Amino acid sequence: MNTPTNLSFHPDAAANFNARGNSLLSAIEPLKPKESTRTFRAESHPVLVLTPNDLPLTMLRQTVDPFTMEVSEIAFVSEDKTVGLTSKHCEEVEALAEAIQKTTDFKPRVSRDYVRRTILDWLERQHEKASEIDLSSFILERANDALATVEVWVPLANLAVEREVRLDPVRLRNLSKARIDAWAEEARIGKSGSDLKLADETMEKLRQRIQGLAAAVITLRAESMFAVDKALEKAEETAALFRLLHPANSKPNAVYYCRPLGREPIETHLALLVKDGVLQSRIENTSPPFPVKWELSEQHLSSLEEDLADLRQLVRIGRRSDFSLAALEAIRLYSRSTLSRTPSDKLVYIFSSLESILLKDSGEPLQASIGDRLAFVLGKSLHERKRINSLVRTAYGWRSRFVHHGQTTIDDLKTLQAFMKYTWEFFLRLSKHVPHYQSKIEFIDAIDSRKYA
Repeated sequence: MNTPTNLSFHPDAAANFNARGNSLLSAIEPLKPKESTRTFRAESHPVLVLTPNDLPLTMLRQTVDPFTMEVSEIAFVSEDKTVGLTSKHCEEVEALAEAIQKTTDFKPRVSRDYVRRTILDWLERQHEKASEIDLSSFILERANDALATVEVWVPLANLAVEREVRLDPVRLRNLSKARIDAWAEEARIGKSGSDLKLADETMEKLRQRIQGLAAAVITLRAESMFAVDKALEKAEETAALFRLLHPANSKPNAVYYCRPLGREPIETHLALLVKDGVLQSRIENTSPPFPVKWELSEQHLSSLEEDLADLRQLVRIGRRSDFSLAALEAIRLYSRSTLSRTPSDKLVYIFSSLESILLKDSGEPLQASIGDRLAFVLGKSLHERKRINSLVRTAYGWRSRFVHHGQTTIDDLKTLQAFMKYTWEFFLRLSKHVPHYQSKIEFIDAIDSRKYA
């Protein structure tokens, strides 16, 4: 068994990071309190009361634009005075954190947010003369201590599986009642009184949200925030593959809201009925189409195994060809059509994904190129190829009227459904072509060779 190696920096990189850190340290200056210019503040009802002791230090010492999320000021209290960094130096903190996170050892193990917070910790400690350690040594010490083997479970909305499904590095596992029961018992250990009650209430709320769902599980040695970010990335990828397999791809008004739990685009509405100034009632509903859980039994998973085997090859860890990367990105883009409520929105995602994999460049005529290439991949006869080409032209016309003129009405859903069935078949087949081509251009040339043969 290999012993995990510690993170390190190249000596030249360490010297550069130290110099930049010292420059930031010398830029710390007293900050003047800013007076608010707001003349109105909504009377929002507090849902939680927090004291400064409840918050991490980084929340107390940065001013963030709520719209751009840019940090305009970083501040902390020193000898009862507020000191810190102003806007341009905040930008250097971000740039330094990015440079450190992109180093060879840090990129696959440590998140940029963790690096950024560690830089701020070092600046505060150095300003307070609480430490004599240089920045690069401080970061390496903290980051190496933060490394651990982490198993992250990300529940997927509206998906349930009877058995484990492997899509390396992800294992799709069932959040069964027995599993949640075991976690709930573990949460009670060593607790009593109000602490035990809180633990039970917390686990009950969690149980209501996740029990019965599938979870994308990934194990890696990393800092915890990086592990969560990577798990969410892989969970999104896994959700996209199951959206690809779902029958909603063939129906203009169907949806399948499979994403990491909490990210699914479910719309709700609230209306208050008032008479003579008195609240009579309220109406709160979910807007259709409604989310439906896709429950995949052992038998159903077995019937999907051929497609899953191809997708497994597409996402497997290791060296990927340019074509496999392009195919995976096109599938992810295509699968977003199942998250869209309206046929016009679906067409935008469908054609964007077709363009990404069936066009060599932006100079090619879109309708003709996609229509012909889709026809020669799927059509089994001259009649069927002509049919597919015609469907592409009709559907592209609807897409253009929506994108360029805002026309959302599609009055021939039967024709649209026929087009959607062919595009679904194309993307289901796409992963089968991946082992045979190294690039998208190679794949397109092979299609065109059939066309002109």
